Amino acid sequence: MTNVSRRITLKKNYILALFAGLLFLSFVFVNVGSGLLLGRQKLDLTGDGRYTLSEASRRIVSEINSPLYIRFYLSSAVSREYPALYQYSQAVLRRLETYRDQNPEMIRIEIKDPEPYGKIAEEAQKQGLKSFLSADGRSELYFGAVLGNDNGDSRIIEQFSPGRAGYLENDISRAIAALNNPLRPKIGITSDNLPVSEKHYGVRRHEWAFLRLLRSEYDVVGISPQTAEIPYDVETLILINPHRLSPLFAYALDQYLLRGGKIILFADVYSETEAEIYGTASENSGQINRLLKNWGVSVNFAKVIGDRSLGENLVSGSESGEKLSNLPTWLNLNGSAINARLPFTENIVSVRLRSAGSIDLRRVENVKASPLFATTEKGGRIDVETVRLHNRQAVSEQFAEEGKRFLAAVLLEGKVDSISLRNPLDGTGFEKEMLPFLPTSIKDGKLLVIADSDMLADSLWVNGQAGGNEGVYDLVPYAQNGEFILRAVDYMTGAETNAALGSKSLNPERKSISAEIYQQKLQPYLAEYEQNKRLLGEKEKFAEIWNEAVQNDDAGVNMAVIRKQEQNRKEIRELQKKLKQTEYLVRKETTAWINTIIWLNMALIPGCFLFIVWLFRFFAVRRQRRMVREVINEYKIS
Repeated sequence: MTNVSRRITLKKNYILALFAGLLFLSFVFVNVGSGLLLGRQKLDLTGDGRYTLSEASRRIVSEINSPLYIRFYLSSAVSREYPALYQYSQAVLRRLETYRDQNPEMIRIEIKDPEPYGKIAEEAQKQGLKSFLSADGRSELYFGAVLGNDNGDSRIIEQFSPGRAGYLENDISRAIAALNNPLRPKIGITSDNLPVSEKHYGVRRHEWAFLRLLRSEYDVVGISPQTAEIPYDVETLILINPHRLSPLFAYALDQYLLRGGKIILFADVYSETEAEIYGTASENSGQINRLLKNWGVSVNFAKVIGDRSLGENLVSGSESGEKLSNLPTWLNLNGSAINARLPFTENIVSVRLRSAGSIDLRRVENVKASPLFATTEKGGRIDVETVRLHNRQAVSEQFAEEGKRFLAAVLLEGKVDSISLRNPLDGTGFEKEMLPFLPTSIKDGKLLVIADSDMLADSLWVNGQAGGNEGVYDLVPYAQNGEFILRAVDYMTGAETNAALGSKSLNPERKSISAEIYQQKLQPYLAEYEQNKRLLGEKEKFAEIWNEAVQNDDAGVNMAVIRKQEQNRKEIRELQKKLKQTEYLVRKETTAWINTIIWLNMALIPGCFLFIVWLFRFFAVRRQRRMVREVINEYKIS
């Protein structure tokens, strides 16, 4: 090898070594530099910011006025016995650390290991944390948190559930907000027909999940539909499906709004939940429209709205086998069907309604109207009597598209005149004990009208059995009905920061690649899967009601009852088996696809890197050869 070629080879190897060294140094500098510059901050490229705190959460953390102590209870045995749950516990801890990093001077985190039968386990139990059994069933484990401050106030997250992963930030931020402002506003609720509370006309029932959500944030009091005056300290009134409106109660509602009160009205055309509970649903007299008239709103109680593009797909049995049908009156609102531009509807992407009515809206001076829910342009209506008297298949077949949007919910804010000319109790002496009659508004009122009450039912938005002794942290929503109601109450009562707190679990844009693949693989089974989930929920609810009735001696125990319960349990097991089989098939297909993607990435990325190196070397060698030829030519000439 000549000196010239040796110099060229050395130079070539030097360039390649320099190139590789620069790649390595750039990798080190990027990682170390980002650590020095950003500290504990992480770059979040997700569309919904699922790994960073929302603006509302950051505002809540900035308002902490007393040192906040977070005691995080996690049994060490969880890492050994429940690896998946342990992984989630680390995600929860990282999220708590994110809160601490936002306000390190005010937030302290203490990690505690409640060993079985130890003092910390006893402490966790006294604090109100919920335990769960170890794999061998011999000891109790804990995974929860207690948030407290120097003022003696505390909020308890009894147990962190992976099913509520999308609500983790929401749960923590609400707990902190409650410590910032321990005063609990009072809200009223009037439900004359639907048994939403624990006791309804003396009959003990399971409290509906949405009401448990509200009780976690507010003092909830019952308001009689016969009252003549809404108490002044009730900041928001929830009025559920009033079939008839007495003159006194209509006057009370009217005057309450004129004084700046807030009402959330669920005015149902046909309550399927009521029909399920009592065997039939009462007809709505439409008297509520008298109250709504001055606000420019009326509910059409003769028609039920629907939309095939938003309707649920149901699987029904027939002589020829299972049949898939679309029920347009069971609406799963998403996308443009929801106005997400309001503080309490931002990130609301899934709300379910059943047999909702349509709202007619006209413009009224001094009243701002904000439509919330509507069908798409493929909307239509069907007579309420058809829905009441016919089965679902017939309703689906008789529904006709009208090619226009129909409004199902609207928010009204402003001032109006009274619907009354005077106090109906004038001259009786009782009027002296009441607030003076107002002919017109003295303060802006708020009225939220929703033409459906079924959306409140547990079966439309919560997985499994929502009844019993479960707390709000046990609820695993699959739709955002409950979230919408809670945030609407927040907005009406003036807690606008809380109203902006949303979940990060149901937005289609928030799914990981694996979740997207899972959803794609689930599509062929989706209709049957959703139907089986719904049937399972109904049968579990039936079993729960029967068990409670037997325990309370409300139902005689005989062979017929025993056989019916046994048949119901058998059907529950079959449905659970079908759901597990479907989930197994979908997971298997998803895993296969993910493995394919992983192998492609493992081969593709190194391949691209090697190709770049080869390409660089190719041009380098080509350039060196050219230089050699030039040197040789110069040598020959000389």
